[in-house]
Amino acid sequence: MNTQIQFCCKVVRFSLIIAALLSAMTVAVAAQSNMTDGTTPASVAPGTPAGSYPLSEFESLNIYNGNVSAHFPLLKMGGRGSAQHILSLPIEQRWTVDHLLDFFGSSWSHSPQPGWWNPSPPAYSAGRLLARYTALSCQSGDNTLTLTRLTFTAPDGTEYELRDTATDGQSRTSPCDWYLPHFNRGKVFTTNDGTSATFIADNDVSDSSFSGFMTPVAGRLMLRDGTSYKFNSNGDVDWIRDRNGNRISFSYTSGAMTITDSMNRQVLVEYGVTDPAPYGLCDRITFKGFGGTPRIIRVSRKNLSDVLRRTQPGEASQTVGTYQQLFPELNADYINEFNPSDKVSNIWLPDGRHYDLFYNVYGEIARVVLPTGGAIEYDWEGGIQGGATSGVVLNVEIYRKVITKRLYSDSASSTLTGKSTYSKVANCMNCALTDVTVENKDASNNVLSRNRHCFYGNTIPFWNSDPFFYSAWGDGREYQTDALSTDGATGTLLRRQTNSWQQRVPGYIVSKDPRVIETTTLLAETNQVSKQTFTYSNDPHNNQTDVYEYDYGTGAPA
Repeated sequence: MNTQIQFCCKVVRFSLIIAALLSAMTVAVAAQSNMTDGTTPASVAPGTPAGSYPLSEFESLNIYNGNVSAHFPLLKMGGRGSAQHILSLPIEQRWTVDHLLDFFGSSWSHSPQPGWWNPSPPAYSAGRLLARYTALSCQSGDNTLTLTRLTFTAPDGTEYELRDTATDGQSRTSPCDWYLPHFNRGKVFTTNDGTSATFIADNDVSDSSFSGFMTPVAGRLMLRDGTSYKFNSNGDVDWIRDRNGNRISFSYTSGAMTITDSMNRQVLVEYGVTDPAPYGLCDRITFKGFGGTPRIIRVSRKNLSDVLRRTQPGEASQTVGTYQQLFPELNADYINEFNPSDKVSNIWLPDGRHYDLFYNVYGEIARVVLPTGGAIEYDWEGGIQGGATSGVVLNVEIYRKVITKRLYSDSASSTLTGKSTYSKVANCMNCALTDVTVENKDASNNVLSRNRHCFYGNTIPFWNSDPFFYSAWGDGREYQTDALSTDGATGTLLRRQTNSWQQRVPGYIVSKDPRVIETTTLLAETNQVSKQTFTYSNDPHNNQTDVYEYDYGTGAPA
């Protein structure tokens, strides 16, 4: 009996030693620093964040970081009141990099990742809410700094960050051991970007000592216009309700989603069904039209290799590449092909018309053939002047942007009607400002208009191992827009609009409800100046209360 006890004790002791070694090894091997682990910098933000310009009914351009977000509005649902939902299909490919330290802590590998930091919301849904956990690496028995931030991802991919009101999103001390209580953030979280949204969780949200970990959070998100979103335990929206009680409800089953508006009209979304040609593998959206007639919208999906764009020189025989071929500057040995099977190829409308979509080898949208017969094309490249075409920055990050957009009146004959070009950013890692010049040209490449957009912040992404990082509050805010003449290589100044930004709570380094307090307009040829000033309520709702208009005066507002 004593021998058995001693043997058991030795086994337990040995098991504890092995567990400690595995714990240490896990910390060393899994020390990842993806720049979207805890927050998403403005330089790589997806969707249509504040400052994006709509180009058409389905495309928006973020001039600051060069991202074109295509989101096709398929069907609008709304009954009584303002509770509405647009079933939209976002088409967006954003690349990130995972940084992995080897077991001995001597070298890093940098692996390109085609997926974004979080699982996208269910297609055509109203969004998803997840908690993102960050922490410093530590050993069992120690304490470490931890932080939890919530992110609401809207249907078009736009992200809204929420911080706990107890600490305003600051790190706090928690034990390294997962089974001990970690810092409690409470239930109330708010946005700090001026959108004035508040989330109240069903249960307290506590930190985790596992950095890069994420979980859904149930609760209710309230917007300043009185609209509420109810999230379930999967982080998906159960219902949207306006301030008068009108509601749109969402229910989810395996492979399907049903949406019911306030007048009890329903839309059924079925994922991954197979319909007869020409639809093939598709998502099917069924609803009732005039007189109760069933109508169907289908979204077909294919392999990337089957929907590559082949209209430009050198594209006729191109094939998909490996990760290593796409990003040769990164040192991760990725020999697998990048050939996702879920790229949207066609959007079939109920009347038989359709959109046809094509991509480049990076999976970025490159051509859209419209139901009217015209077409739009996008050329993507690395976004830094003189930088790698792949977009790899300093061999550790990826920055790609749209540099050219072309319009065709006839997709069959490729009749070019005009194009727009977007300049790359200066190769400067320490710059605090970003300038982008947009030129609109005719089919003969003559410049029709030229504008220079000036932003706070550096759009070049950088590898930051600080898990508690926040972008500076002004990053991505446009402080100046210049209209330039079309003569010469750069043109001369014709008109300048200057925006003065201020935070609701002055002195914050990170964002605290920034808003424009003054806009000045200069007519350069006559030196005439006018301005507008704006005042706001001094509360988290960020409501504008007064606007003052000043007439044009010589050299200064009248």
